Amino acid sequence: MTDKLRQPSIIEAVCEIRFGSGVSYSLVAGAMRERLRSSYPEFEVLPQAIMMAGIPDEAAPILPHHRFRKKDPNVLVQTGPRLLTINVLPRYPHFEVYRAEILAVLGQYTDVAEPGSPVRVGLRYINQLHGPGERPGDIESYLKCEFSYPKDLVHPPKEVAARVLLPYEGVGTLALAVSFPSRTPQGEVAATLDLDFYREQGDEFDLADFPNWLQAAHDIIYKAFTSTVAEALLQKMK
Repeated sequence: MTDKLRQPSIIEAVCEIRFGSGVSYSLVAGAMRERLRSSYPEFEVLPQAIMMAGIPDEAAPILPHHRFRKKDPNVLVQTGPRLLTINVLPRYPHFEVYRAEILAVLGQYTDVAEPGSPVRVGLRYINQLHGPGERPGDIESYLKCEFSYPKDLVHPPKEVAARVLLPYEGVGTLALAVSFPSRTPQGEVAATLDLDFYREQGDEFDLADFPNWLQAAHDIIYKAFTSTVAEALLQKMK
């Protein structure tokens, strides 16, 4: 179980599922548009759909070709050859809402595309953390992270960034990336915390197990988030 944050720092959440097979994508986009029309009224053909026209699905790069969007909550669905993503933009709803959107869209997609087992599943949360006060401070004011490098080099650094991969046996891998400072659209100093949990080809994955995997992935990400964010900021978000 996870606590609900009253002021989430998420600037984008992405659930991505890649497949190794399925019916021709030329049959998928139109069928998905009809199925999602009432719940995702906005429809967009992306430039790569035109650029990749005529290329067989198995040779096409895994990129989104079409986009479906709704405003409440702010969710967009993207489809392409062997690809489905469900993205949430601010303001992030509670995970129960996001999970319901993911599973509903996945159900429609599997009916249409008839895919086999996924070759990669991923859940990613990109967070932008605002400082605790008027002064930006250093990275320790935002994240429980410390960075060191040779003393003979210039100090302090203009920017720091790091990425670590953490294995979770039988579930997947968490890619935890941090960078500081970053800038908000309003020009404010912030720290970025990118949490990407995924499971790739090589591990057998039954699509029927996806709802359970999704919950486990979310719980692992939330634990990593609360373990990494500075306590003062975390309490402010709660």
